[in-house]
Order: sequence, then C-alpha cells, then structure tokens
Amino acid sequence: MLADSLGRHPELFMLWEESKVLPYYLNNNGPAILLDNIDARRNLIREIGETKGFWRTNGMQPLLVPDEYMDEPGVPGVISAIYKYLAAKEGKTRWGDKSPNNTFHIAKLAEAFPVAQFVHIIRDGRDAACSFHRRWKYDPLHTIARWKDAVESGRQHGRALAAGRYIEVFYENLTSSPESEMRKVCDFLGLPFDEKVIESGMPHFSALGSDGKHVGRMVANSGKWQRYFNATQIGKMEQIAGKLLSECGYQVAVRGDDKPGSLRRKYWLAKDGFVYSQGVFVKYGIRVLPRYIRHVKTAMKQWRSNRK
Repeated sequence: MLADSLGRHPELFMLWEESKVLPYYLNNNGPAILLDNIDARRNLIREIGETKGFWRTNGMQPLLVPDEYMDEPGVPGVISAIYKYLAAKEGKTRWGDKSPNNTFHIAKLAEAFPVAQFVHIIRDGRDAACSFHRRWKYDPLHTIARWKDAVESGRQHGRALAAGRYIEVFYENLTSSPESEMRKVCDFLGLPFDEKVIESGMPHFSALGSDGKHVGRMVANSGKWQRYFNATQIGKMEQIAGKLLSECGYQVAVRGDDKPGSLRRKYWLAKDGFVYSQGVFVKYGIRVLPRYIRHVKTAMKQWRSNRK
C-alpha cells in the first residue's frame, strides 16, 4: 500500500511489484565489479528483467534498456540504469524499490547505493499473520516468526545508518492519519507533499464505500487479528514475538521471545509453499505454469541471498 501510494507522486517511480532480487545480485556479483563490457551489462539487465517483479512491470516483455542509462559502474549501476529507464518512461526522476526481503540487507544496499534512503514500514505482526492466513492460508506462526526476523533486522541495520537515511513508519498510524504521516515521509525523502500519496489502489487494504466500491484512499485497517484468531492462537504467536511487539508499542498479554528451530522453520516453509502452489493451480489451472516457474526462480534467488 505504501509503495503504491508513494508511486503516485509525480517525482517518484515505484516498481509495480516487489523485485525481491536486488540483494541476490549484489551478494552474488558485488558492487565492486565494473562490468565495463557493454554486452555483459546488457545480459545482466536481460536476466534481471526476467525475474517476476520486473517481468510483470515491463508488460511481460524482455527488458531492453538504452545504453545512455548505463552511466554508473558495477552491479549497482546496472540496477540504477533499469530503474532510471523505467522511471523516465513515466516522466519521473527518482525511483524506489519495495521488498520485505530488503530489511535483511539494509547494510549491503546502503553501501551499494550511497544516497539511498530507507522507509521501514512496520505493521502489527498479528495483523500480518491474519492477512497472510486469510489470503493464502499461510501458517500464522510461520508468518509471525518471519515478521519478527524482518523487523529486528531492519531496525538493527537501519538505525546504524547515518542520520537522514532511515525512518520507521507504523502502519496503524499511517492508515489512521494518512496525511500527517505521509507528510513526514515526503519530508524525509525531500519530496514536496502531493495529495496523490494518500490515495491507494490496493483493494486488500482500502475500505468499501456505501456504493460497494473501494474508496481509493488510505483507511484504518487494523486489529482484525483480535476477531480472526482465538486466544490459544494469539498466545502462541505472542510466545514467539510478544517481546518485539511490545517494544514496537503494541499491546500484548505475553512478552515471549521464543526462537523456533531450523527443522520447525523448514516444515513451515514446505507447508506454506505447498499451500501456495496448490492455490495457484486450483485458481488458474495449468496455463499459469510458465509464470509459476518464473516466480519459483525469483523465490530461489531471494532464498539464496538470505543465506549470505
């Protein structure tokens, strides 16, 4: 929702989907590689363009970036060239990337892109678990454990950056007071505030108006976990992440800090992967197999980058 709203600003391009692969390419190629060979740079652009986020944003067409955009060295230069080209197509001069995976790689991304700024949006992990279970049937305990990992990593590495490079935004504040919060975000980014940034085209987050249509604005959308889960489920989630939830300002009954073992995490990952795959093919049929394979390849790149 935040990426969608920021992308409505007349100066800022946001990728239509999560890219999920920037840390992978930085970790596996390194920011120091010059890639002076123009063919090597073009090949890397084509490879990145075939990953799910870029492929769909580019209309499911091969990504061909004119050489004039390749004016910076290394892998970060190739990534910048892609984004500058996509931004220019919309008449914009700045770009941003939104992927939850980035919270694990802030230090690497900050080094690769020295003028980059990081907006870390934090939502109550129990509401995140509610959303993921409602939409994809993901295990709530897996979601809350992943939420805990991401928020801890993002806060640790983001707060270590120089002043003016990192800001935390809470989803609950943003959706209850969108204009004041987005003014803070725009001010942090050095962008003039524009009313368009409090609009939202995300149907999962915007409320329905009296006519049954989505209102097209950021709206309060929190606390659903209290009605969705029973007391036992809530207790198990708080046993894993209650301490961090409390530190983020959320009310909890249990300030737990359990750390699930690797076997349990692998089980959750396998189960959620099966549930997701089953849902895709039941809903869309075998015709989505090529797109599904592309999604799996992107997911594997993300998984390998998180192991580094």
